[in-house]
Amino acid sequence: MNPNDYEQILATKSIVFLSKPNCKWCVELSTYLQTNNIDFHKIDVNELDYGVELVESIKNKYTVKSYPICFKDSIFIGSKDELIEAIRDSEYNDINNI
Repeated sequence: MNPNDYEQILATKSIVFLSKPNCKWCVELSTYLQTNNIDFHKIDVNELDYGVELVESIKNKYTVKSYPICFKDSIFIGSKDELIEAIRDSEYNDINNI
């Protein structure tokens, strides 16, 4: 994967998160998304040649507290809990708009 692939993934996938090995919250988020049949793309930063640079770039733009580093609809959301809350809020809004 090259840096342009990251931008393409953000543009085409609704849920994207950056993870790292042995990240408890990354595993919990993957499990939550799979259990709820939510399509997502997980990027393991340790598998990228430019992973360190990518994370540093994101940290320079946003307040990153921990992994996973989450995006929804190309917008930085934050942590696992913040992403789950955003998903639940959008599901609630979708139901109310029926």
